[in-house]
Amino acid sequence: MKSLVSFSLVIYFFAALQGGLYFMNNRLQELGIAVALALYAYTSIHAALGVKNIRWNWWVFAAPLLVLFVLVGYAVIFSLNTGAIILPSILASRYFMLMMIVPAIYFIYRLGYDIQTIERIFIASMVILLFNYLFHFNRIDMQTAFFSKSHNINTLITYDEWRGFRLKAPLYVTLILMLYSAMRVFQRNPFRIKAEFFLVFSLCGYVLFINMSRAAMGSIILALMMYPFFFSRPNRTHLLIMGIPLGLLAFSLAAAVLMQAVISHFTNDWSFVVRMKSYTIAWKSFTGHMIFGFGQASYYSTTYQEIFGLKFYPSDLGIIGVAFKYGLVGVVMYIFFNIYVIVRLLKVNWFFRKLKGQHNPLVWALLIMKTSLFINLILQPGLVFAPGLTLASFSIAYTACWYEELGVKSRHHQVSARDTKGVYAVST
Repeated sequence: MKSLVSFSLVIYFFAALQGGLYFMNNRLQELGIAVALALYAYTSIHAALGVKNIRWNWWVFAAPLLVLFVLVGYAVIFSLNTGAIILPSILASRYFMLMMIVPAIYFIYRLGYDIQTIERIFIASMVILLFNYLFHFNRIDMQTAFFSKSHNINTLITYDEWRGFRLKAPLYVTLILMLYSAMRVFQRNPFRIKAEFFLVFSLCGYVLFINMSRAAMGSIILALMMYPFFFSRPNRTHLLIMGIPLGLLAFSLAAAVLMQAVISHFTNDWSFVVRMKSYTIAWKSFTGHMIFGFGQASYYSTTYQEIFGLKFYPSDLGIIGVAFKYGLVGVVMYIFFNIYVIVRLLKVNWFFRKLKGQHNPLVWALLIMKTSLFINLILQPGLVFAPGLTLASFSIAYTACWYEELGVKSRHHQVSARDTKGVYAVST
């Protein structure tokens, strides 16, 4: 059974992190949802039967209730605003069900699964995703795909005069794998391990060179610069708290000047004009639907484009797009979960370094990645898309396992998970 669970996790990560984006119109994502639900059901039952001292009700009901709130709540809101039927909007948000992997991974750990095995499965899945991208990069005729009449195909390709035709990459996977590989290369490891991860690091660098995602790479560099000053030790966080007001002041002073410079530079850029018009529409709609936003549309019922114009895509509008779709409630939830995940990763990072004397490469890579996403949330709210949602879900479950492994804090009782792993442990 253990082998089947491991294989299921690989399938989940491959599908949820958009491994099927380049074929079958990404229908593989539905398989990822099915795997998450199956693992949730299987592990919940076994945890109830075989694990003591576990907050079973919390882990079983918290994720489904949150998913139902997003799926049903924002479908109803869109229906109230437009008169559209509810079901298509629910299905348009179905990728939020990928969050069901959170209790599944935690229960797998409590049932006897080794945390290092979970790490290896996650890293192996990301390496598979990397090679999957490189295979399709060499397989797809990008110019033909760019002019394809199929929306699912032409959206895979981006083009500008500077960078040419580019196949969209699994950017978050590439960045995490690059950070993880760099840490493994510089840590004490056998030469063979160093050589393997240097190869992975080089391939990640090649993928980033192909895509030249300036905002993502810039935010990663900034997160790396912030880490030794603000996040490397608990006593450094007060510097961050002191620096936030100064940073906000500097940003507010520079924002007007920067905005004026950007507008004057891109005045004749058609795509920029369209984007600014979309921002204006989204903000005007938000002021009229401030609490819960406009809701979730669907391509199979009334679309945003039918209401606000052919070029209006809220997913391209950063945090303003989140406010447009989900209102203040959604923005607060988005910022809360960003900070929540970062804090959990920080705690594990600090405790791991204190007890083990070195960094955990995956914890550190996820921390840097999540910090960069928070820095870039104004332009790219990654957590509302399937890859970012999957990484946040994995981070919550993964840190929950480490909390108990390291004794970071008590979980309702002072109990070590290693003393309470279940009678029905996942068997080989």
